[in-house]
Amino acid sequence: MRRSLQFIVVAATCVGAWACGDWSGAPGARGVSSLSSDVPAMRWVARLQPQTMLGTLTGIFGEVDLKPDAIAGVTIATVNIEGAPPGEHLAWVIRSGACGDVPDRDLGLTASYRWLDVRGDGTASLQVTLPNLLLNQEAHVEIFAGPSELRPVVACGRLVPT
Repeated sequence: MRRSLQFIVVAATCVGAWACGDWSGAPGARGVSSLSSDVPAMRWVARLQPQTMLGTLTGIFGEVDLKPDAIAGVTIATVNIEGAPPGEHLAWVIRSGACGDVPDRDLGLTASYRWLDVRGDGTASLQVTLPNLLLNQEAHVEIFAGPSELRPVVACGRLVPT
């Protein structure tokens, strides 16, 4: 237990020091970077909650799990949802900020996000490889009511480190 606590303190210190560093480069790059070997990889999870669409609470909920692999230079994203309309194709994205905020920016390459194909029982599962990102600010996952980000958000969840 003591060893785990020491690791958490060291990891938090390293991430905090990295987050406060000098960020030169392209505007909008602050907050997301390629994971480097001097920053510990952290697992992030979002618990997706139904959102209100046209005055009705959708029944879509689920979980998104991000597992960085610093050696391979990728992040494995696993998305699982339930309560979706059977046969639908639903878009999803990781964004900065909180659920309900006006989107600041999408995180990662949007071409990496594939649709969720909803099965007959209203569930969908997807695992994709995304560029290896380090989140150091508030971020969330949105699920949309169709295959486009122009559709309403039907589920949303805040990403938290685990």
